[in-house]
Amino acid sequence: MNWERASVAHWPAMKRWRSRVALVVAAALALLAGLAPPTTTTVSAATYVYDAQSNARVGAQAFGRVDAGPTPLGEVRGRSVPRSTSRRAPSTTPTATFVATEAVEIGVSRSRYPQSAAHIDDAQAAGQPTQLTIDRSGAAARRRASMEGQPRQPGLDRDEYPPAMFEEGGSGSSVRAIDPSDNRGAGASIGNQCWGLPDGTVVQIVVTC
Repeated sequence: MNWERASVAHWPAMKRWRSRVALVVAAALALLAGLAPPTTTTVSAATYVYDAQSNARVGAQAFGRVDAGPTPLGEVRGRSVPRSTSRRAPSTTPTATFVATEAVEIGVSRSRYPQSAAHIDDAQAAGQPTQLTIDRSGAAARRRASMEGQPRQPGLDRDEYPPAMFEEGGSGSSVRAIDPSDNRGAGASIGNQCWGLPDGTVVQIVVTC
């Protein structure tokens, strides 16, 4: 009975204490909310158009919020080519578009890939085109066509020029058996230099030192 009387007697003081605690908590939350940085929406997709000679951005179409920061560039034989927009969400596939006003030079190093470079020299001298048009979607069919009737040689790769990723490849291409590491290294080099260039881009294949 005495405990009940004590509890009733102290109830107003407890209410005042709880009110003060609630005010302190509310003030702390308000302070934290004021210090928190504003949220932003990360860009989900964007398409940029660049001029090949000036490398200036001449147009853009964006979906979501586009960050105004700089655009990282990749080098393709001395010409700057956009690869992706900055601060893009990790799951977003780069959609930068390179609009070429002239053939983009793609080099194959003679010192690094001597057999592939010699094949390019000989094939171009025999009349195969030096300017090629990117068309990745038809690569598999052109590779089958170029290899038809070309026997395999043990321990060697069959190298074709023009490469199958270009419209000019396929039936009638020059095919030569060369060292696998040379062939695959040259192919990877060409593919890396064409990274970010859309289908339909015209490139100039040259042999460098």
